[in-house]
Amino acid sequence: MITEDFNELLSNLFSHHQRSVIKAALDRQTGLPEVIELVETRFELKPACPYCAGILLSRYGFASGLQRYRCQSCQKTFNALTCTPLARLRHKPKWLGYLAALAESKAVQRSMFVIFV
Repeated sequence: MITEDFNELLSNLFSHHQRSVIKAALDRQTGLPEVIELVETRFELKPACPYCAGILLSRYGFASGLQRYRCQSCQKTFNALTCTPLARLRHKPKWLGYLAALAESKAVQRSMFVIFV
């Protein structure tokens, strides 16, 4: 993707203020423990089963560093990322660095460099 096109896309998605808020939040966070804490905190604000929207949940161990839950209604297990775009992504410790690079309006190719370094 050409840098100008990417910058235009980014500016259409986020305002300058939103990009600066995202960047400030990302600057405070680094590494896997912070990523997991951020994900878990977000889920705990409104916990619900992603399959049946049930709210009767029990903790069901850990997998890949994330707390697993079991729904009492449908008996399925899940974590905070299940049924989200982030569900099966790898390299969790590098997510925040990648997002910071995107928030700074860097080209996708340069942002990807963050993941593989």
